[in-house]
Amino acid sequence: MSTKSIIAVGFFAALALHSISAFAISARGRGQRPPSSGHVNCAEAYGGAAATCERVPCNRLYRSFLGTWTGQFWAYVRSRSTTTQSVYRPYREAMTYAATDCLKNLKTGDTFIIGHQTMHYPAFDGLSSKTAKDLIITGQAADGTPFLRVTMGRQMYDYALVYKNTAAKFAVWKLHVPASKGQPQMTYTTIDGRDFASRKRKRTVVVTLSVGPDDAPYWQGVIAYGSHAKK
Repeated sequence: MSTKSIIAVGFFAALALHSISAFAISARGRGQRPPSSGHVNCAEAYGGAAATCERVPCNRLYRSFLGTWTGQFWAYVRSRSTTTQSVYRPYREAMTYAATDCLKNLKTGDTFIIGHQTMHYPAFDGLSSKTAKDLIITGQAADGTPFLRVTMGRQMYDYALVYKNTAAKFAVWKLHVPASKGQPQMTYTTIDGRDFASRKRKRTVVVTLSVGPDDAPYWQGVIAYGSHAKK
């Protein structure tokens, strides 16, 4: 398993943050004016593949996303960890959604909202500070199937919803990355839920990774955790 595969956890934590918002239904934004209609190039939401969308009014769920979500997270650092102790690097994340980010794919019928993610990593244990930016897409296919997607340049990854409890505002999403080119199979699981002890609209998240076959993984662990709330 490459260091890049593990350390690139910010992307998976981003998916977690995306799902954090996915069940925070709110009446806020109902009075906002819908964005102007028009066809737009939405290739960025498909890893650079050609795609044309139209701007659509955000539905009730997506209106609850609008604004900026921020929070403190920690990412697993393989190069600093041992078999007996896991080391986590702190970082701050901001996820911004705008009304103009609500789109519909004219060909497939997918509807979605694009979240713009920025992660700020301070210097840590000999590692230089850095800033990373990705796109997090919350969507629904034409047949109603929900999806979570992250795009990093021309890389695109989709999580599948495997469990949801609306009353508890709790959800579990999974991403399976098959073995290829010397890389083992990897399964990422994002677990998020509302923090009922907080007065704010706050959600906590844990992201785990399992490396190797499902029936006999040879590494498992938490690779990101934290929480965020809407400003």
